[in-house]
Amino acid sequence: MPGPWQIRDLIDFEYFLREDEEVSGDELHRRDRKWYLLSDDRPQERGKLFHQWLAFRREERKAKGELDGPGEAFNECLTILHRIVPMAGLVSGAGLAIALLQYHGVQAVNVSTYFGLLIVLQVVMLLVLLVAMLYRKKKAGRGLHAAYPLLSHIVYTWAFRLSIGMLGKLDGEQRNAIRAGFGDLKIKKAIYGRVIFHPVFQLVQLFGVLFNVGALAATLLRVMMRDIAFGWQSTLQVSPNIVYGFAKTLAAPWRWALAEGTGYPSLEQVEGSRMVLKEGLLHLETADLVSWWPFLCLCLVTYGMIPRMALWCYALYRQRQSLMDLNFSHAACDRLERRMKTPTLDTSDRSNARVCVPDEGIESRTKSGVLPSNPEDESTLLLVPAEMASEFDGNQLARIVECSVGRAVSHTRPFTVGRQGIGDLGIEARESVTIFQEAWQPPIQEYLAFIRRLRDHVAPDTNIVILLNGRTKPGEDFGAVSDRDRTTWKQVIKTLADPYLTVAEVVLS
Repeated sequence: MPGPWQIRDLIDFEYFLREDEEVSGDELHRRDRKWYLLSDDRPQERGKLFHQWLAFRREERKAKGELDGPGEAFNECLTILHRIVPMAGLVSGAGLAIALLQYHGVQAVNVSTYFGLLIVLQVVMLLVLLVAMLYRKKKAGRGLHAAYPLLSHIVYTWAFRLSIGMLGKLDGEQRNAIRAGFGDLKIKKAIYGRVIFHPVFQLVQLFGVLFNVGALAATLLRVMMRDIAFGWQSTLQVSPNIVYGFAKTLAAPWRWALAEGTGYPSLEQVEGSRMVLKEGLLHLETADLVSWWPFLCLCLVTYGMIPRMALWCYALYRQRQSLMDLNFSHAACDRLERRMKTPTLDTSDRSNARVCVPDEGIESRTKSGVLPSNPEDESTLLLVPAEMASEFDGNQLARIVECSVGRAVSHTRPFTVGRQGIGDLGIEARESVTIFQEAWQPPIQEYLAFIRRLRDHVAPDTNIVILLNGRTKPGEDFGAVSDRDRTTWKQVIKTLADPYLTVAEVVLS
């Protein structure tokens, strides 16, 4: 039994799904159905079922002598980064602290500079990060980009606009392929954005933790190995009372354990460590000049190291939680589960005709005439263009949809693109929607606008299937979809970047 999902597993899983798009549907159906029937354990939970399928695909790839999937390469890169990033943080923190603690006996180390660069700057960055996290949480659920940092959206937009200048030099198919590629990236971001974000967030926080460790270690070593004087000065007319009050406030977390004069400088020590540029250090007392370093070290731990450690632990927790929360409900997973659980097409020796055989659940519902108790899981609302609605036999069309989509038809509604409100179709927010469409008709902008309005009307994770019907022969209602039409529809639909929108083809009976 495979263990819990890891990011490398998700990368391999999506890689194999993408690889399967280049294989014929019948071949995929036979392969996945055969594996499902031969499997000893058939868990009902999608995550476990797909993890077993992933293990099967990896073994299949290994048996062919092929290289490991991209997930292993990602894992190796992540391992290398987990070695490089902490070292970089440690060295940079120590280097900055050593540079700030240069003392040659003439001018004291400026507490303000040390405090501003090593502590205040970190606190400001943490506050910005906190505001960004709260904003992202508030925006969650309002759109596909709400799950990702603003930076990723900026990078994506910049890359897409950069490619616009190239599109004019390409033909229609090439332009569709590029737009589909960008749409596919947005789909993967919408599904796995949080999962991929947290390892990067962890690395940033790990760098921050080791940066503070390096700065703290360098400070303590310099203090122990050399006699360093600390003082403060300001061009502004700042009184010692204000500086003392500021230090006392910042020392609140440890004042209960380390009293004034130990955990933070007293008022007398603050006054005694004030530097005047023209007077030098001759008039200052050694006890006052060394009173600052415990306070600076404790500030570094309290306001630098501990928050970063807390965020690092939070990132670890959120990564595990986001992996557990994956429900694998997007369109590609629907197609995979349907291939596993739907019996393959039979071929009659006498007529050589392909026979549509619904799965057991659909067949039993068809015989009993009873729809499932939870229609959004097992049924679909069928939308048929108004000009075609009268051309088909209702029962035959319902059977074709059941075989092609894997869901029983609950209701059939005629629709007209551009001249009908979505609310007039009587669509439930959580019920799957299947749109019957002639594949030879190109997906014009008006049609795509209709799809967008439909998505805004239903739930964000409601499955929408565009069921393509190919050109028909005289006396037939359904036909095979050509390769060109199939490619065009898939590419254009991908530009909508909707992970719960998919294209299917009619299963001929």
